[in-house]
Amino acid sequence: MIRPDSFRSHTHSKFFHQLTELEHSYGSKAAITAMKNSVNSVCEDAVNIAKDVRRWMPHFTLHDETHFLNVLWIMGELVPETTLKRMHPLECALCIMSAYVHDLGMAMSKKEYEALADPATEAHRRYEAAKGENSELLEYLAVLEGCPGAGREAIGQAEGLLIVWLCRIRLGPRKPDSEDTRQRRGQCGDPIPVERDLLALHQATGAKEFLEL
Repeated sequence: MIRPDSFRSHTHSKFFHQLTELEHSYGSKAAITAMKNSVNSVCEDAVNIAKDVRRWMPHFTLHDETHFLNVLWIMGELVPETTLKRMHPLECALCIMSAYVHDLGMAMSKKEYEALADPATEAHRRYEAAKGENSELLEYLAVLEGCPGAGREAIGQAEGLLIVWLCRIRLGPRKPDSEDTRQRRGQCGDPIPVERDLLALHQATGAKEFLEL
């Protein structure tokens, strides 16, 4: 399955089109508009945060908006048209946002990355524990570090793979660092976390019934 070139934004997805259709037929247009704004905000933040997946792990597979759009398009292709027409606004919004945020646990902030080398931090302790859970890679790293002919690039790649391992096994519990997220967006004040946007979905006028699925 190949995503068509015309599919260039989350707003081109079947789920977003369904949200737009519901603006004209659902009980509260204001609630649908608020939900679409939340979806747009989450997608924008996700694209910015995802850039850090390869910031510290350059050898890792690319996880940018192209990847998110591929996932979102495939999701739309898998949903039958009859099912799509019965979906609640919240279900449409969650499908879009899940396609955009599913890999963000692999995006490390500069602060998180530097904490891995600080023995006083919990991040460093988790990093050391992850090494123990990946003994083969650890042995490979030890061989490289003990070999006079081993290049710094090869050693750095092995160390990077350990960081990837750490991110993958703790993909769910991790959250992007708030301060670093704000700096990435180049804005002052607090960023808009995904959790706050989700909460706003049912706080908008007339939107309480969205959660009564």
